Amino acid sequence: MGGGGTPDAAVSGTTVPVPTGYTGGMSGGWMAVFWLVLLMIFALAIRYHRLDDPFGGYHSFNEGWYSAIARNYDAYGLMRPVSVFGTEDYNVAPFYSYLLYFVKELWGESERNYRMVSAAFSLAAMAFVFMIGRLLFSANAGLAAAALFGFAPVSVVVGRNVQTDSTYAAFMLACLYFYLSAGRDRRVPRMAISGLCFGFAFFTKQFAVLLLPAVFIWECAVHRGLKWLDRGHAAFAACAALVPAPFLVYHLVVTRGHYLAAQWDWQAVRFALPVRETAPYVARELLWGVSPPVAALFIAGLAAAMPLWGRHRSLLVLALGVFLLFFTFWRGHSYYMLSAVPFAALLAGDLLARKCRDGAIMVTVFIACGLAAIQTLAFLCSVKYGYGSFKTLSERLDGGRGAVFILSEGVAGNYRPALHYYLPHAGVITEDSLKTRRD
Repeated sequence: MGGGGTPDAAVSGTTVPVPTGYTGGMSGGWMAVFWLVLLMIFALAIRYHRLDDPFGGYHSFNEGWYSAIARNYDAYGLMRPVSVFGTEDYNVAPFYSYLLYFVKELWGESERNYRMVSAAFSLAAMAFVFMIGRLLFSANAGLAAAALFGFAPVSVVVGRNVQTDSTYAAFMLACLYFYLSAGRDRRVPRMAISGLCFGFAFFTKQFAVLLLPAVFIWECAVHRGLKWLDRGHAAFAACAALVPAPFLVYHLVVTRGHYLAAQWDWQAVRFALPVRETAPYVARELLWGVSPPVAALFIAGLAAAMPLWGRHRSLLVLALGVFLLFFTFWRGHSYYMLSAVPFAALLAGDLLARKCRDGAIMVTVFIACGLAAIQTLAFLCSVKYGYGSFKTLSERLDGGRGAVFILSEGVAGNYRPALHYYLPHAGVITEDSLKTRRD
């Protein structure tokens, strides 16, 4: 699959140096790049199929929500991300909806155009998984990890939906790649780029902040203290703050405490302490979120990394642990697991590259990803493709002018933004609001 040998980073022990940046060709040759491009073409194909379907089905709430915010920027301006309810959405950072707005301005408003944003960043995340794996281990490890990440069902489904997750994951992985490739002397230009990537990741979804404690603990353990902090990290922090600063300063001045209060309320409502049923629930979600064969490789990769507790593997295990712990306490949606998947994939890729020849890696990855793709397509066929009822209503009711819809709480909670996207002029009343009025 692209170039072999066992690099220094794959050797057991704690004497492996922190990566000093990539040198010497393509670390596996141009064949590695060829295989990566081929993987990304197949990954794009599975994401692109029926990308122009109307919003509906699984998580069409997200699709209608972010698309409506992008549409509303025309009326309210870029500092006011106004939702389908006519209120400003302070819960999720607005950069993803900015991307949708710019796509709308350049190429027009359509389901395919909006979904291509997620698809493009999903493929970018695959590329950065490969680059991190190649930097830390070998080209083979990077290719295997990129394939396992790119074809995991959660990665495909989220990577073709109008929602923030694949975009923030791509920026977060780019941040980690440039951070590691900055070398032991933490060269300022690469640290600045890493900081910018982190800023965009955070400005897309606040979950990206969870990468910081994993890296902080890892650096403190490696250097036995805080002496690793230097001007490179100052450049990182300054560039990271630069990205969201205009939006945050504007709202801290204009809306004052309202913005911070909204952040706190959102955090609190999603947080849930583990109970007896939590472990089986999380295990099931992870198993089917990445598919059983890919999950088996992830478990094997994690188990194999524990006896070989080198610097690089310890970072991946720490990052995986932080994001899995987050998913255990904050399990509002299954796709929250996405941020843990790249690190599990890298550990699995490392194991395959160390234990298998090129042909065996190809066969193993092909079988695992093929089965994962079958599961993904079955899922998309059952809950995503062909849900065009709201668009059909819009065509027949002139965008909903003069129409009023009475929705049950279940329908409103899952589909109201998609209905609003296609029927912006329609009135919407929920059953609970009717009961309240009668009372």
